[in-house]
Amino acid sequence: MQSGRYSAGALLAFLAGTVGVIVPYVLFIRGYHALINLELAAGRPDEAIIITYVMPLLTDLMILAGLLWLVAGLGFTRRASWAWPLAASASVLGLASSFFLMIPAMSRGAFPAHILVFGPNLIFFFTLLAWVNPIDRRALTLSFFTGIACVLSFMNGVASMDKIMVTGLALYVPAQQLCWVAAVGWGVFTTGLLVRAGWVYPVGLGAGLLAALAGLPLAVTSTLEAGRPSMFSPAPVLSLILLAVILLPRTRRWLEEWLT
Repeated sequence: MQSGRYSAGALLAFLAGTVGVIVPYVLFIRGYHALINLELAAGRPDEAIIITYVMPLLTDLMILAGLLWLVAGLGFTRRASWAWPLAASASVLGLASSFFLMIPAMSRGAFPAHILVFGPNLIFFFTLLAWVNPIDRRALTLSFFTGIACVLSFMNGVASMDKIMVTGLALYVPAQQLCWVAAVGWGVFTTGLLVRAGWVYPVGLGAGLLAALAGLPLAVTSTLEAGRPSMFSPAPVLSLILLAVILLPRTRRWLEEWLT
């Protein structure tokens, strides 16, 4: 990392940490019961139950990301070697945890308040990786799409919870847990790719395979049920594409160089 960017890194980290701690907490206090009531008013008690448990979980993760940013900011002020990987981890966690809660709000015609967290997190992500500590553009691009795969796999896990409550089909029970494991795998791969962790390549392979194996049966089943393309499809399809990309000999050679 360039020595002249430590001050910029500290400023970015303290700003991102402040946003990451305060905004999710305020949004939770103001929006938790309101979002639950929106789902109940729409006649969807199943989705109200999901909000009851998923919103606190994601809020905790957003606040944790904010705290990691603040600690990274302290590291930047001391020019510590651990500041950069901690900031990268905070950035990935903040993005991954702040997207989903916009969806239920928009589906009910309400303002997606968590754009106030996700939007800044997206800016912090690219500022950190393209300016504070510029990395290989191929790594930045790949990490962006593996981050999307992480979010989509998490959403498949949430959707599976809803299907379990509505349909009771056994198919969705193991798939729900496996989708979340795949989401964690993609999140770990994304972070490891950014910080050039040499052990992370097989994690990406495992995340891609797991997201595909867990998501494809859901996509096929729900598509046949509804007679239209299923929202379960993007996660396994993107994961298969990413799996193919990282298995390409050219990409594999580049990753071997990048991760050493």
